[in-house]
Amino acid sequence: MNLEKIFYGSSTSARKKFMMRWLEGKKFKQLVFPGCGDFQIVMAANKVLGAKIIASDVSLYSDTIGCFIIGEDPPEFEIIADIGFEINQKDPAEILMLIKAIQLMAKGAWHYQRYYNELRSNFSGQKAHLMAHLEEYKQLLWGIEYRHRCMFSELAEFEDDPETFIYLNPPVFGAYERKVFSTEGFIRYRSDFRQMEYKKDMPALIDECNKAKAHIIYVLYRNKFKVPAKHLIFAESRNIDKINYLGYNHVFKKSRFIDKSYLQYERYKNAIFSEADTGGIDENSELSITIIRPQVALYLRDLFVHKMGAFEGVAAEKTVAFFLNKKLIGVCGLNLSHLIKDRADYIFEVYAMSVPNSRYHFNNLIMRCITRQEFAKLVCRQYKNSCMIRPKKIKTVCLTRFPKLKTSVGVLELVEKEKINNIPTWKLTYEALLKKDGLKAAYLEWLKVMRSKKHAKDD
Repeated sequence: MNLEKIFYGSSTSARKKFMMRWLEGKKFKQLVFPGCGDFQIVMAANKVLGAKIIASDVSLYSDTIGCFIIGEDPPEFEIIADIGFEINQKDPAEILMLIKAIQLMAKGAWHYQRYYNELRSNFSGQKAHLMAHLEEYKQLLWGIEYRHRCMFSELAEFEDDPETFIYLNPPVFGAYERKVFSTEGFIRYRSDFRQMEYKKDMPALIDECNKAKAHIIYVLYRNKFKVPAKHLIFAESRNIDKINYLGYNHVFKKSRFIDKSYLQYERYKNAIFSEADTGGIDENSELSITIIRPQVALYLRDLFVHKMGAFEGVAAEKTVAFFLNKKLIGVCGLNLSHLIKDRADYIFEVYAMSVPNSRYHFNNLIMRCITRQEFAKLVCRQYKNSCMIRPKKIKTVCLTRFPKLKTSVGVLELVEKEKINNIPTWKLTYEALLKKDGLKAAYLEWLKVMRSKKHAKDD
């Protein structure tokens, strides 16, 4: 466990890198970070500029880290409900573990039980790891000023100073504070928190920033309030049709700052299967597959499944895109090296992610396609190696809360399952012999299953 895993609203690496590039070479009297959250952007700024830094927030999470960085005791609070374990309220690492426990209790019993079992089996180890992480924060941010203060108060103090830079990260939506910070019912904590009326206060806040003399960059999640393009300096696509932006209240050279991931999204967004395309699916629909670069596959996968991260796809040697009626419906990553170095007779599926759709389950279609000999020939034909075994099977391994995976039922055979560490997580191994019929047969088979499920649901 580390500090980013405790905090739900962490800044992306693309945004941090952008901020470092943007700040490089600029001169400001001071840098102000209201609502600093997990201090990631503060650290990025501190690496490139030696100016005075003021960070602030109103949550127990940020206050605990901030007080540790500046050498003060953790803030005082009162525990008013049973969490399941005792903590030392003067120990910052134990306070952060308490906050995580409360978050998981709010999410559901399964999440909390898994975490609670981890703590009970290795409390001292988890605490030591968190303390090491806190010490790293302290070393990187020593010398900054931290204070418990509402972002509106910070903005009012500095917005008229043209020599000040402000990075403003306002709440995403009305219930955001409850999702990320709330310990209501478990902890009583006096905070300078001001509840926003999101639809009313957010446009007023943006307007105030754009009129300020200070240099202000502000975060715009999905740009719901339609900030004009002249104020947008950064964009990153985090999901289909959900693009996050950074706005800036001064003049800038637009071509210098548009982010690469945003341009990539613009390239693919019209090629992705949408709800409007659902009505065109029938027996005559065209299914096709194309080999694509692994980096593109990971980018597209993260559009379908929010913020999966690259770790799961790094080992994929071959990546494939699936199209239905020339619209992208999913991607998968495969390993073929077992056919050569291990003399195995299977292709290993690393991941398969599909476009979400209210009517059709495209992931099931992908799984049916990869069990065809036609698919295996396509992905293997670029390898001209006399030592390669001709594949006879497809194989995959997954971790899940359930002893069976719905996507694989009726498509792959469960050959092995293992329960991990006495927690409700299963390691499942599936495989299937490659079928002689082709991709068209796989598609018609899938369409028949989807239609039967639709009729059963309607009945």
